Order: sequence, then structure tokens, then C-alpha cells
Amino acid sequence: MKKIGTLFLLSTTLISCAGSQHYGNGLGDQFAQFTDRSESEVNPTPTYKVRKFEKKKRGPASADSQTSKDISKLDNKKVYFLSLYEQYLTFSQIYPSFKKEIKTCASFHQEFINYNDRPKMWEYTLKEEITDDIENVVWHLPYEGKRATKKTLPLAMRDHMDRTHKELEQLCYNGFSDNYYTFANYITLAKDKKVSAQTLKGANSLVKMSVVFNKLLIENLAHKEKADKGRGLASKTEDIEYTDISLKRMQALWF
Repeated sequence: MKKIGTLFLLSTTLISCAGSQHYGNGLGDQFAQFTDRSESEVNPTPTYKVRKFEKKKRGPASADSQTSKDISKLDNKKVYFLSLYEQYLTFSQIYPSFKKEIKTCASFHQEFINYNDRPKMWEYTLKEEITDDIENVVWHLPYEGKRATKKTLPLAMRDHMDRTHKELEQLCYNGFSDNYYTFANYITLAKDKKVSAQTLKGANSLVKMSVVFNKLLIENLAHKEKADKGRGLASKTEDIEYTDISLKRMQALWF
């Protein structure tokens, strides 16, 4: 518990530091204040600040039902691992040349096997144009001490994928990582209603979670289409997206 508390305190401190920075409307010279923490942790979540936040408009009831699916028998460690693994495989669709294989996973063996055996749900392809805006999470990826630019984005994504792969290896080896502890602590605080929900402050707390940052990154990088071919008789379990389960566990489906 001491380690969890320390990590959350670190996360809170980072939020305060992020809040003191000022960004302009373009990419240009706004990178001077950037801090690259990639050497101090296995897979640090890149620094990002949400500057605008609007509450989601309530969609159809059926859509809410799909989003809120969960598998209660999975503990938080399994949910976090499967979310991060799912996101890494998505990155690998967007940038296939940077993919590194994970052949075994001792700590999550059955979950790893089951996930790899299920049909692919979605196809992701890199967008031809990515918004040239400092508020776009894509431009907060680190590369050689600076934020990514249009020229260096592929290299920044390669590095981000490598860091994610290292964290997955760590999870497979010992069952936990620094990012997992931060995730688990957030879940506890959300249950106790000690975090802000549906607010700008709450959004900036959430983007310190690796799986939330990755979710935004994927949404801004890629087009997403249903993969219909070869799905066969897919079960309801196979229709689950683990990133959504992570958000549900954090009581963050509002984000």
C-alpha cells in the first residue's frame, strides 16, 4: 500500500506540474518546456494536459450497454494486462514494422492464450492527416528529449511501442508494473469518490493512466473499422474491448 500511495502522489505531482505549463496553438517553438521521463521508468506515461473538456452527450441505451460490459471474474491485474496488450496489438496494426512479438506470458498465461485465440475485432489504419494542433495527444509523444513532429512521429511511435513492449514483458515476468499500481490506486480512489468525475480536473487525472493516454493516442492516430471477415461464431466474450473494461473499473466511462 505504501508503494501505491507513493505512486499516486507522484502522479498528482505530475498533474500539478503539467498545470503550470502554457502551450500555444501550434507546434513550432512550444516544445521548449518539454520533459522526457522515458529513462526513469520502464514505460512512463507521456506528459499531457487536457485543455478543453466537454461532457459526453448521452447515446442510445444499447450503446451504453455495450460500453459497460465487464468480466467480473478478472482481477484488476488481468484487466490492466489485457488492456495494455490489446493496445500494443493495435499500435502494431498502425505501425506493423515496429511490432515485437511476445511469445509467452507466465503471469497471465491463460488470459494471454485466450486473447490470442479469439478472432480480431477491429482493423486500424494510420490516418493520412493528423491534426497539427498542440492539444492533440499525438504531439506529446517524446522523441530525443522533444515532442514528436510530423517528421519524427514514426520514430516516436517506435519508441513508445518499445516502452510498452518492455512493460508487457515486465507484467508477464512478475505480474505487476509501476503503471499497474497507479491504475489500481485510481480504481480505489474512484470507488471512494475521491477523484473528480466529468470535470477538466478529472480528465487530467485520467490521462496520467497509461491505458487512457493510449486510448486517446489510438483515437487520434488511426481509423477504426469492424473486422467482419473470419470472425465466425464470435461469442459475447470475444466482443469485449478491455480498454473499455479498464475505464469501467476506474468509473471513467464518462471520459
